[in-house]
Amino acid sequence: NMKNDSSCVDIVKDIYGGISSPVKASFISCFVVGVVTHLYILTNKITNWDDINCFYYSGQADEAGRWFLPHAFEASSKYNNPMTHGMLAVFLFAVAAALICEALKIKTVTGAVLIGAVMITFPSMASMMTFTFTVHCYGVSIVLASLAAFFTIRYGRWGRIAGIVCLVLST
Repeated sequence: NMKNDSSCVDIVKDIYGGISSPVKASFISCFVVGVVTHLYILTNKITNWDDINCFYYSGQADEAGRWFLPHAFEASSKYNNPMTHGMLAVFLFAVAAALICEALKIKTVTGAVLIGAVMITFPSMASMMTFTFTVHCYGVSIVLASLAAFFTIRYGRWGRIAGIVCLVLST
């Protein structure tokens, strides 16, 4: 049993060791700057019309052509919990920043830190955080769009097919 535990740790170390410093820096900067920047919304409940109107469902999913939204919505609670949804969203945005950094082959840690920090503080991200009941769903969408770019850039012809699938799901 101890042997299995140590092999799991070794696998995690191998995966972590295989990630470049700029990608790690992008993820960490996006996550830290995101928590600091959006701390007010993460620790407070700001109610808006959409939050009240969409209490038990994910909003206009099928009607607006966002048919994957209910499936992403099920990844968390149906109740608006800003800390849970917000932290999940910040984590997903950090994953997207790391994917973008890897796709663009950013070599410097400074550039990677800037990608993460700018991405999480961009005005559209800041305004998205006020809709905490679906912000984690939009985090899934941004990760899928980033994966689409990553697959397309990295894997050429076959990556385009995976990119199209990811992009369709992200809409």
